[in-house]
Amino acid sequence: MGSIKKRASRASNARNQSSSLAETRFYSSQQLDFCATNIKPKGNSVNMKTIYLALAIVGAVVPYVFFVQQMQLTGFGLQEFLAAAFANPVASGFASDLIISSIVFWIVIFRRRTADNGPRPTIFIILNLLIGLSCALPAYLYAHEKARQ
Repeated sequence: MGSIKKRASRASNARNQSSSLAETRFYSSQQLDFCATNIKPKGNSVNMKTIYLALAIVGAVVPYVFFVQQMQLTGFGLQEFLAAAFANPVASGFASDLIISSIVFWIVIFRRRTADNGPRPTIFIILNLLIGLSCALPAYLYAHEKARQ
C-alpha cells in the first residue's frame, strides 16, 4: 500500500514540474539586458564600477607575475612563450579556452559599440592582447558602467 502512495506522489510531482516548465517564460536578450542593468543593490553595497576597476587591476598584475617568471626562465620571445602555453594538453586546453573567450569578448564589444554606442573597443582589444582577458573584460565593464552614469 505504501508503494502505491509513493507512485501517486511521484506522478503528482512530475505533473507539477511539467506544468511549471510549460509556464516558463522565455525572455529576449534585450529584456535580460534591461533587467541586468537596472538592478539596484539594497543597503550599503559596493559600487560595481569600483569592483570592476579593482578586478581590472588584479587581472593585470596576476598574469604578469607568471609572465615575468616565464621570461626569466626562457627569455623574451614569442616562440618560447607559445611553446610554454601549449606545452601539454592541460596548458593547451587553458590557452584554447582563453583564445575562444577572447574572440567572443571581441564580438560582444563590437556589437555593443554599434548597438548602443558602448565604449570604443580598440583599447580593450589592446589590453586583451598585451595583458589578457582577465584585465580587458573588467576594464570594459568599468568603462561601460562609467558611461552609463
